[in-house]
Amino acid sequence: MSEPTRQPQFDVFLSHNSKDKPAVIALAKRLQAHGIKVWLDIWELRPGHPWQEALEEIIESLVSQQK
Repeated sequence: MSEPTRQPQFDVFLSHNSKDKPAVIALAKRLQAHGIKVWLDIWELRPGHPWQEALEEIIESLVSQQK
């Protein structure tokens, strides 16, 4: 029997334009300093892996947390 894939739990998903990246990183760090679990692409996406699938999975998991 295979183990279910464990998805990390996040409180916030930060979606942004690349030109806003410095401001978004600063925001993410401030949120973390207050104990909020942040999903940020540069922290969570692994180079060389399909990023669209990863985004779909994390968004789906965040939506299911809200239900």
